[in-house]
Amino acid sequence: MIRRSRCWATFLTLCIALASLAAFLPHAFSQTYPVKPITLYCGYSAGATTDATARALASATEKMLGVPVVVENRDGGGSTVCAALVASKSPDGYNLGVISSSALTIRPYFAKMAFDPMKDFTLLMAYSEYVGGICVLAESPLKTIDDFIAYAKKNPGLSYGSPGSYGGHHLSIELFAECKGLKFKHVPF
Repeated sequence: MIRRSRCWATFLTLCIALASLAAFLPHAFSQTYPVKPITLYCGYSAGATTDATARALASATEKMLGVPVVVENRDGGGSTVCAALVASKSPDGYNLGVISSSALTIRPYFAKMAFDPMKDFTLLMAYSEYVGGICVLAESPLKTIDDFIAYAKKNPGLSYGSPGSYGGHHLSIELFAECKGLKFKHVPF
């Protein structure tokens, strides 16, 4: 398992390095890239899963490119805060963002954004995917999804958290609730 993880990490690092170089190929003829530190803005809190993967990616990329790759966290709004910041930066290959796909594909349909997802970004790579689930403590009397649904029907207004409104986490739980006739309270973090 460790060998497979290292191979995967090496592959991902190579992908981001090649994508970065390919995206800025016209500049490569006039100067060598990179010639200064790269900032990788992360749309999630320090210590969160996405932050940990962004830091691992930055560390490996730093070794490969030979320049510092600094991770700066700009959390909020399910990474739309980070997306707006990255969109405001120069498109020179030195300002990159780790942004959820929801921030670019779902949220702009529900709220006005400070960026245009179709014009302001170039996708370099997708490097992770999250799988959500509903879980309870092992000692809970709820053992199946049917147990949970019955409990939720008897206790409307149970709360759940997500990285932000109108993201994949939020919408999937709302769809589940609608399909099963449940009422939940959404708490975006």
